[in-house]
Amino acid sequence: MKNKLLISTAFAAFFLLVGVGSSVQGAPPMRACSDQIDNDGDGKIDYPADPGCDSKNDRDEFNAPPVTCPTEVNVRTQFGTGDSAIRAAISKAKSCNAPLYFSTGSYTYSDVLAFDGLKVRGDGDVSVLTTTNKPRMALILRGAGVELRSLKITCPQCELPSGPPTSARLSTGESAAVFIQSGTSNFVVDNVTVDRAGSAGILNWGGHDGRIVNNRVRNTLADAYHNTNGAYNVEVAFNRAENVGDDFFAVVSYGSDPSPSHDINIHDNIGVGQPWGRGIYLSGYNLKAIGNQLTRTHGAAILMESGGTYSTHGAQNVEISNNIIREPDTANIHGANILLVATSSVYAHRMENIYGSNNNSDCRNNKLPVRKIGTYFYNVTVTGFCG
Repeated sequence: MKNKLLISTAFAAFFLLVGVGSSVQGAPPMRACSDQIDNDGDGKIDYPADPGCDSKNDRDEFNAPPVTCPTEVNVRTQFGTGDSAIRAAISKAKSCNAPLYFSTGSYTYSDVLAFDGLKVRGDGDVSVLTTTNKPRMALILRGAGVELRSLKITCPQCELPSGPPTSARLSTGESAAVFIQSGTSNFVVDNVTVDRAGSAGILNWGGHDGRIVNNRVRNTLADAYHNTNGAYNVEVAFNRAENVGDDFFAVVSYGSDPSPSHDINIHDNIGVGQPWGRGIYLSGYNLKAIGNQLTRTHGAAILMESGGTYSTHGAQNVEISNNIIREPDTANIHGANILLVATSSVYAHRMENIYGSNNNSDCRNNKLPVRKIGTYFYNVTVTGFCG
């Protein structure tokens, strides 16, 4: 009995000396984060110096390898040209905060693509994004500093525009080619071509402090360029609109909008031909339409109208100058190059401080340079001449 006790005591002592603090062969050492050893060879020892240690009691110093981020995500060469490949590329660009590049090629997508704060570019009209889903074809821009440059968007299944609009025309942001969502700031849409869309070409639904420049929009079922829902501080310049289903360039402040759109400058654009609509539509305040060329508009080349079916706001502090107008009002419904309508006595519908000059008008077929309808005008001095 005495010998057994001595053996047991000796074994226990051996276990305490050898077993405690040791590990099973092949397993990480106990408390690797407090053993004063660089267990993972990264040059950092123990907690808190080694980022792989959560505490002093952590059994390993393993660090997850860092995510490898390219300076730019090339959709075609790194992922592919189909819908799932495009979405994987967008996710990569977002996680890496890297620009997204659609290099020369044809891409196909089947639902809206959202670019949250990304800078997206292509190689011009040779970078073609083709939708297979007319009601949800939009490239959505949102967040701060988002950019869309130098690519082409097309919708083969979208019908060509006709007048008056038919049920083929949709009315959602998701059915536009480019949809700038409310609150988007410091955005740029530059050198983009849109050929067919379920509704508008480029729809700014409340974005602000942005630039829509050097674009080409044709064959859309609604407006080519449309600013609304309280959009503000936007430049719309050096763009082209051709054969579109409604207005070439519009700033529309609906009665249901959170606030009127304002401080939008539409200048040096070209609009040619439409089966329906007007050249430029304006409602809001601090607006400009300067140096635009408008040809073959269905109605008046420039229209400002308040109230009506959509209870649109009037217009205040608006300049209309140096526009060149040819073959306006082909439907002979307005009888004017520039038409201002103020028939509502509601204060928000007033037309006030509307000014401008040197508008070169086409007065053939008894079209007036400027025509006013209604009585609620205050300090309106827009002029034009028959060129």
